[in-house]
Order: sequence, then structure tokens, then C-alpha cells
Amino acid sequence: MDCAPPTLDDVVAEAVDSGVRHIRVLPLFLADEGHVDRDVRPAVAAASAAHPSADIRLLPAMGQHRFFREMLAKITTEESKLDE
Repeated sequence: MDCAPPTLDDVVAEAVDSGVRHIRVLPLFLADEGHVDRDVRPAVAAASAAHPSADIRLLPAMGQHRFFREMLAKITTEESKLDE
């Protein structure tokens, strides 16, 4: 998040400046613990405070979504077929 631009605040500021009022942040992690709790959640809270006109919400980590788990199952099933 902080190793390469743009930062979350940069992206939120650009979105809000262009008229976006509903922003959803999807952490690209497998779980909500660790980095999400330590870094992402506070960054989203700071962005919300800095841009009160926007509805900014933190979604569960990508790995927690049913669709992600279904996609992994499909990928592994397809890869298994290649081994036959």
C-alpha cells in the first residue's frame, strides 16, 4: 500500500474530485487479520475522515468471498484435468 503510488488517499481524493460518492475498498488479501486490521482499516478510516462527502466502506478481504473460493476450486479442478 505504501510501497508504490498511488496511495489509498490519492485514489479516494481523485475519485471524490471526479464526483464519485460511493467507494468500496476490497483488500486483496486472503484474510481480514494482520495487514488489513493493522494498515488497511486505519487507512480507510483516515480517507473517510478526510472525505466526509463520500461513503467509503471496507469490504471483507478478497479471500473471504464465496466467489473467490469458487474460483480457486475451478482453477484447481481445471489444473487437475491437465495432469490426467
